[in-house]
Amino acid sequence: MAKQVKYAGDFELEKAELLTSGGFVIDLLNITAEITIEEDLFTPTISGTITFVDSQNLVINGPIIGQEYLKLTVSTPGFSDESKIKFEEQVFCIQKILLNEEVSNGGKIVSLSFVTKELFMNQRVRVSRSVKGNFSTIVGSVCQQELETTKKLFLEDSLNVKKLVIPRMKPFDVINMAKQQAISSRDNNASFVFYETRRGFHFRTLESLYEQTPLQEYFVNDPDVTMIERQSREDIITMDYKRIRDFNIIPTRNILESTDAGALGGNIIIHDSFNKTYSEYSYNYFDSFSA
Repeated sequence: MAKQVKYAGDFELEKAELLTSGGFVIDLLNITAEITIEEDLFTPTISGTITFVDSQNLVINGPIIGQEYLKLTVSTPGFSDESKIKFEEQVFCIQKILLNEEVSNGGKIVSLSFVTKELFMNQRVRVSRSVKGNFSTIVGSVCQQELETTKKLFLEDSLNVKKLVIPRMKPFDVINMAKQQAISSRDNNASFVFYETRRGFHFRTLESLYEQTPLQEYFVNDPDVTMIERQSREDIITMDYKRIRDFNIIPTRNILESTDAGALGGNIIIHDSFNKTYSEYSYNYFDSFSA
C-alpha cells in the first residue's frame, strides 16, 4: 500500500548526506529532526536549515566546520517523483553552524545553515568583461560563465540590445542592475525579478507570474475544533495545506513622497554619450490608467 500524507507538511527524507572537508560522508538520514527550505521571489538563491541529533560528537569527529556539502532528497508521501526536492548532483553548501547545544548526557542538537553553490560563487568571482545583448541574454551569460551554474534558466525576453563594459562587479550585482533596467518584450513591463526554485533560476516579470493559472487557493483561518470533528482526515489535511499561518500588511505609500518621486508623472531625458544622441520620455499616471 502506497504511503499517504498524515498531516500538512509531512515529508519523507530519502537521502541526507553530509560531505565533510576531510572527504568523509556522514549519513544524517535517521538522525534528522527538522528541515527548512526557503524560496523567495526577491532572494537570488535557495537557503535552508537542517537540524539533527548528534549522539556521536560528529561536530568534533567529522569534523563539521561549516564548509561541508549536503546531498538532499525530500519527497511528499503519495506524490509523484516530479514533486521531489532533489539536490544530489547540485548539492547544497553548508555556510554556518547555527546551533550546537547539549540537551542530554552525550546528546546534542546541531543545526546547520545551507545555501546553493551560486551564492558562494557570487562572493568569490567578479564580472570584468564586455557584454552585448538584451538584459535577459546578459543575465543568462553571467549565470553560466561567472556563476558556473548548470541548472535550468527560465529567462523572459527583454527589449533593446545593450553594449556594456562591466568593471569587476559581483554577478548578482550585475543581475540586480539588469532587473532595474530591463523591459519585457512581451508587454513592456519593467517588474523583473530574479530568484531560484528547485527547478532552476528565473528572470521574469511579476506580470508573467500573475498570468499563470493558480495552483492553490489559500485562506486565513484558525483551526475550528467543531469543524474538524465533522470532517474526514483527508479534508482536514487539505484545509491545513490551504491555511495561511502568518502574514503582514505592507505599510501604504506616502502620497507626498510618491508625488515627489514622480509617481504621478515626469519627464526623463536619456543621454547616449557613445552615439551622441538623447531621447525624451514623458509619463503621466492618468493617461496610463485612463478608463
